[in-house]
Parts: sequence; structure tokens; C-alpha cells
Amino acid sequence: MNRFILRQLVIGVLCGLLGGCGPPQVNRAEPQDAKVYAAFFAESARPQAETLFVAESTLVLDALGAREPDPEHSQMLGLLKREGISTELASSLSQASAQKRLTRGLRLPAPAHVLSAVELKGISPADPREYWNEFYRRYPRARGYQAFSPIGYSTSGWEALFYHEYYCGGLCGAGNVVWVARDSNGHWKVRKTINLWIA
Repeated sequence: MNRFILRQLVIGVLCGLLGGCGPPQVNRAEPQDAKVYAAFFAESARPQAETLFVAESTLVLDALGAREPDPEHSQMLGLLKREGISTELASSLSQASAQKRLTRGLRLPAPAHVLSAVELKGISPADPREYWNEFYRRYPRARGYQAFSPIGYSTSGWEALFYHEYYCGGLCGAGNVVWVARDSNGHWKVRKTINLWIA
């Protein structure tokens, strides 16, 4: 057998076993995405920097809890339903965020500095407790960094759901599901923010 073909077969098998090779796929964002994210930033209690500092990959959230063996995550759908979110909307988020994609494919409403995994792992001070001091030394205009899932929409197109995390220090950060809906004039407004974790 040709050595090149054999090599490609070995690489293909290894990639399959390891869950895929190469960079995450680019997300082809929906036209309303920028407006949904903008509604979130307009109502966010956290002060925003002129430039968003964001992780290079989007977040994955199994809002139905179907793929998660962790009992805490398997209760996700129940939690969202108790907050008034429909199974349809939760399912839409699960489908939209089923795999990691490149954050640059999202329609974020502000200029973004994408922080690669290499950049973030490259911050390695001698004392790990100094990580965030070194982060802010390297990125003095940042207020931490954020990550987003793609947006899931209801069939009607009047409700949207996404997952958002921010990291700003050793004991500073949170992960929230953000429920956004159109008002009577068709403008997007945050209906509810559901906290999943906080540091």
C-alpha cells in the first residue's frame, strides 16, 4: 500500500478516535444575531470595554441534558422549564451549539479581540496565583474575557436563547443562559438571565 495513503488512513482513524482534527467550524450566523447579542450588552450590569475580549471558540451547551452523564447537567431542561423556557427553545439552543465553532463567525455587536487558546495557555507565571495579574498586564484594556454560544431561536422567531460565560479573575466569573425576546414593537429585550455557575 502506498505510504501516503497509509499515513492518511492512520491520521483519519486517530482523528476519529480523538473527536476530530483541525480548527472548529465557522458559524454562519443568523441575520438577527447581532441584535440579540446587542440587547444582552445593552442590559448587562457588567461594564464593557470598547473592545470585547473573547475566547476563540464558541460554547457548547446541551440544554436538553441528553448528552450529559453528570446529574447536575442532566437536570438542565428541568431548570430551564421552571424558568419558563420551552422545550422547543431549549432544543434550538442545543442544536445551535452542538459543536464548537470559531467565535469570529458570530455577529457580536462590538469590535472583538479574539484570544486564542495558545495565548491563554501561554500566560504561565511562575506562581499560578499571578495568572490574572499577568493577563491584565498583557491586556490592559480588557475587563476579563468572555465566551458565547451560537443563538437558538424559537420557530416563531420571537424568542432566542444563548449561553454566555465571562472570566475576570480567580474568584470572578459566571456562566448564564440568556433568554431574549421581542417586545410588542419587535425589538429584542432580555427577558431573563439564568445563572448556572458563579465563581
